[in-house]
Parts: sequence; C-alpha cells; structure tokens
Amino acid sequence: MCSVIVGLVGSGSDGGGFGDIRFIAYRKGMSLTSRLLHDGPLLRITCVCCRPERGAHSVDECVPVNAVVLPLQGLFVREHDDGRQVVANGAQALFFNDGDVHRIRHPAGGDVCLGIEPTPTLLRELLAHHDVAASERERQPFAASHTPLSPSAALQRGFLLERLRAQDDGLAIEEHTLTLLTTVLGDTRSARATRGDERRPLARRRRREQVQE
Repeated sequence: MCSVIVGLVGSGSDGGGFGDIRFIAYRKGMSLTSRLLHDGPLLRITCVCCRPERGAHSVDECVPVNAVVLPLQGLFVREHDDGRQVVANGAQALFFNDGDVHRIRHPAGGDVCLGIEPTPTLLRELLAHHDVAASERERQPFAASHTPLSPSAALQRGFLLERLRAQDDGLAIEEHTLTLLTTVLGDTRSARATRGDERRPLARRRRREQVQE
C-alpha cells in the first residue's frame, strides 16, 4: 500500500518534506505512515497510508485538526462515537472536525488517503460561501461527515495529484487545492439540497394524511 505514496511524490528530497516518510503509530495491529506533500501559508497536504492486520480495529481516536480527507486507494469504515458509520472509498470526500472522536475499521485491507488541512482563516472563508451557519459552529465547522465526489471534483483531484507528483511550485499546488475544496464544498451543499428535495414529497403526503384523518 505505501508504495502508492512513493509513486505519488517520487523519491527525491528538496528540503520541503517531499522526500521523507514519517512513521506515525503502530497500535492494536495497525500502522500509519505519513508523507508531507505540501506545507504552505494557506494549507498543508499529507498522504497517509494505513496498513492494518486482518480484522484489526483502531482504538478511539480524537481528530487533532480540521481536514478534508480524500481516499485514494482501498476503503475503510469510520465509526463515530454517536453510532454513525461511514464507508469511505475513492468516490467520496470525508470531513474531519478538530476534536471528533471515531474508530477506523478496515474490512478489506488498508487504505491510502490524501489529507488537506486548510488554515482556520481559509477554512472560514471557504465555508462562508457554502454554509452560512458555519460561523456559528467554531468548534465544528463541517456540518457533514462526508459527501460523494462529483465528476468535476474527481477530475480536479486528479489534476492536484499530477501537480504533487511533478513537485510543482507551491502557488500552483495551492491554487489547484483551493479549486478542489471549493468544488467539494459545493457538492456537499448540493447533496444536502437533493436530500431535502427527496424528503419534501413524503412530508407533504404525511401532512395530507393528517388533514384527512
């Protein structure tokens, strides 16, 4: 699995962290390694590889940052402390709030993910265009836990990966990342609106049934 990381950024080191793999943890039969791909004034990008033993669960983990996570390979189940479960794969984007508690389960091998950590100021600015209530949730800026990736977002993710493979300049990487984040957050708003539209006919029918009774 971790060979994907090596293929993603190459093997050279330019002093910016691109050539270093950092060992994070090994516990309960599960190891995590991380490679820093970009660390700029607006955001940080890492590639994280998880290699669990068969059937292993992580312990309760507290998320240390606000981040958008894009699975690149494999899948995993994210189990929230309130009982909700999300099956994460390459067709989705996941949202992590600082302080979230969860467990990760791997039903079919490990996974490789791209993590994007905007600065607090940038995150507020991005969310202000898509979620007006985000400013009232300072400690929980992301209202959704995940969203499906639109074809446009999936294409932009591919463009970003190419820029990272080429070790492009920081400005180009951050521009591509901002475009991707804007699209993903827009997808989240669209998905919420679609679910609301799907619920409205049912709500109207129930109201009619109540009036008839």
